[in-house]
Amino acid sequence: MKKYLFAGIILLTIFAGAAFAEDIPIDVQKEIINNYMYLTGQMSSNQKAAFEDNPDYSEISHKCGMPIVHQFKMNYDKFDRNLIKSSGVSLFDRPVLPQSRVSPSGKFLIHYTTTGDSAVYSNVPGGASGYIDSVGRILDEVYNHTINTLGYPEPPSDSFYAEGGDEKFDIYLYDLPGAYYGLAYPDSIFENTSGDSVSTAFLELDNDYKSLSQYRNRPLDAVRVTAAHEFFHMVQFGIDVTESEIVSNAVNGPAWMEMSAVWMEEEIYDDINDYYNYLPFYFNQPWASIQQFDGAGDLHPYASVVYPLFLSEKYDSDIIKAIWLKCGEYGSGPHFLEVMDEVIDSVSGSSETYESAFAEFALWNYFTGSRASIAPDGYGYSERDSYDTEFSDDPADEIIRMEYNYPFSVPGNENYKYNPFHNGAFYLKMNNVFHLLPEYFNCTDSVPAFDTTYWVCNSGSFPNCTDSTEVTSVDPYEVLYVDTFVCIDSLDVMKFIVGLDPAFSNPWGFSIIYEDKLIKDSLTIDKMIFPAGSGLGIDILEPSKYNSVTFVFTPASSNRHFFTSNDYYIASFVLNTLNPIPLDSTYFSHETKPELFYPYPNPAVYSELAEKQITFKFQPWADSTFLIRSIDSVNADTSITDILLDGAFFAIDIFNINGELVRSLEKVTALDLLSPEGQDITSWDLKNESGQDVASGAYLAYLRLISSLDEGKVLKELKTKIAIIR
Repeated sequence: MKKYLFAGIILLTIFAGAAFAEDIPIDVQKEIINNYMYLTGQMSSNQKAAFEDNPDYSEISHKCGMPIVHQFKMNYDKFDRNLIKSSGVSLFDRPVLPQSRVSPSGKFLIHYTTTGDSAVYSNVPGGASGYIDSVGRILDEVYNHTINTLGYPEPPSDSFYAEGGDEKFDIYLYDLPGAYYGLAYPDSIFENTSGDSVSTAFLELDNDYKSLSQYRNRPLDAVRVTAAHEFFHMVQFGIDVTESEIVSNAVNGPAWMEMSAVWMEEEIYDDINDYYNYLPFYFNQPWASIQQFDGAGDLHPYASVVYPLFLSEKYDSDIIKAIWLKCGEYGSGPHFLEVMDEVIDSVSGSSETYESAFAEFALWNYFTGSRASIAPDGYGYSERDSYDTEFSDDPADEIIRMEYNYPFSVPGNENYKYNPFHNGAFYLKMNNVFHLLPEYFNCTDSVPAFDTTYWVCNSGSFPNCTDSTEVTSVDPYEVLYVDTFVCIDSLDVMKFIVGLDPAFSNPWGFSIIYEDKLIKDSLTIDKMIFPAGSGLGIDILEPSKYNSVTFVFTPASSNRHFFTSNDYYIASFVLNTLNPIPLDSTYFSHETKPELFYPYPNPAVYSELAEKQITFKFQPWADSTFLIRSIDSVNADTSITDILLDGAFFAIDIFNINGELVRSLEKVTALDLLSPEGQDITSWDLKNESGQDVASGAYLAYLRLISSLDEGKVLKELKTKIAIIR
């Protein structure tokens, strides 16, 4: 295992200063130092008592101590020297415990004691010795699944320096303060043979888990999730110990490290579900970013495990490994967001981007808890019905429910709930808001809106029933009661106008969930990507058909810097039904999958092609592009479709891997190609512009929808890869 360059070892203080160059405010330095001293037992009893009495300190499980030691070691070079001296803090030495035992596989050396505060749990068959044997087997189980089954690289050995001893991974069973499960301690940071910044590490696991009430009588389950979590940190350190970003106050936050480590717990020990304890810290604040890491007490990064869970369930568990290995290839520094964009593009065959995947992630989060049972096929976690979420249908819940008279604006700049952070989400659910009084529109014709209740008669019969019961099922029922009417003269279309923060120069994910009024639990979903800008609009056709409509906004991108500025990204909403705009409904389909573009066959083996060509299939963007327009460019007498598609055309260009244009296929007008039923088709004869056969190799095809009204502005663009074999 001595494949790491001993000569490449870099002193921590030199490394830290180079990696994190921003100054740290003195109060933040004190917080980091105090957290470190508390966790590593460097406080006096009085200091410890005062620390735990602080209102910011909570007895709730703090989960993992790794971020505390990671922040301390990564920023040590920037701390004020006088503060270091006056605090009395020192770089922590490994615990000294009198006994040790090698795990059955020989991979781990477990250090422990049977006396004093750190005495290991003994209320198991075989006493303390039996407990140590069980811990060894669990560690071996974690190693085997992580390294041998999932294929992650083994962490670097610490045998090249005195404290490390030999090539075994050192595990210390130690009485951790508070309610910490354990920690992975980055020990010696150096460059491996590829020039990546990596680190050896040792682990500390709590000696008995008596401070965790849920594990007091079953500490081995706590060992299982902690070993899976902390050993994965060791693996992460061996790939890229710098995979943490500056999120606030010049302090690095290892959010991706933590959420993926919790993911590993669930990957290995699916039945323990320790992460359930943390999910409210995500679902109670959907506007918060997955990049958030607000110090040692912030449990949001652990609750953000739902994002890697989404990725692994939508695609495959190997996607988490692909992201980590690619982070290592990118070298020092935080890269997980841009890497995710690249990996999602790869595993989806270029049919998804980071932005579109994150928009779907927000939908999965909606279909949890009480709404898990109504999730459409393909939406939702495997354990979604067990998630305790706060997306309730309580009228008092302002997170996702609002009811106003029309027209109205959501005060986006006045309430943080309506201002999602970068890589966060905002939900606006409207229940029964389309039952508008006919006189509001000066209406001349109205119809039932089917705001219904269903009844059966227990005594007598309708209409002379003396005892009746309301039922939820439409079959069987005896009386259908309709209590609301809507106007059909003016409520053909509801205009939904959105003002987006122009400072966020990236597309917004936007989804609409329609709950059918007559068919119980029947939902349809539109997903789309709004281009960056400040004036967009969309129309909802026949809104009286729906019991509720939920709008989901996700200002997400792979640019991590959008979050580090700590700005809110404001979406202002105006709904207006007074001036409906006519729209040909044949161009709109709830079931249309946006951004569908692929060649067939692919790879194309020339000798096996009967017609010596490949076919491109693509679905026009019936979900958003044909509806999005500048607010000022539309009036009540003009069709949206006419504005967008008058003279617009589709173009497919083929490029080689050097970026050189190989072929531009014949351009066709958008209106000619609209097909509500299915896909549109064009083909390529595998020749270049000069009519010569192209060589074997990889090619990129770009599909563009180009507007003639905006001087050739590209409204939409998709890409796909082609392999040609001759």
